[in-house]
Amino acid sequence: MKISRQAAQAGFEWENVEGVWAKFHEELAEFQQAIAQESPAAQEAELGDLLFTLINLARWYHLDPTAALHGTHQRLIQRLLQIEAVAEHPLSNYSLTELEALWQQAKAHLRAQNSGEIV
Repeated sequence: MKISRQAAQAGFEWENVEGVWAKFHEELAEFQQAIAQESPAAQEAELGDLLFTLINLARWYHLDPTAALHGTHQRLIQRLLQIEAVAEHPLSNYSLTELEALWQQAKAHLRAQNSGEIV
């Protein structure tokens, strides 16, 4: 975020957020092409460009990308713990469809728990 702000202050800035969205779609296409046709080093470079564009979007919307990623990690951990608490077998024994159902149940349970609803 700091580098994104510095670049914007130096004049490397879009006129509006639509330009950032266009850059995101451009970088996404380049990343997809690299995944399909290029070396791991090129793939990582394109991934880096895509991630940096997401950080620029966060800056435009006054969002904290670090807090967003941390929140995602916390929700993932909570959901996995909830699934493990209700699972009758090791998770590796479930099909993807069954895991998705357990995931949705955990998500709903935690949402209700966080909103104060009785579950």
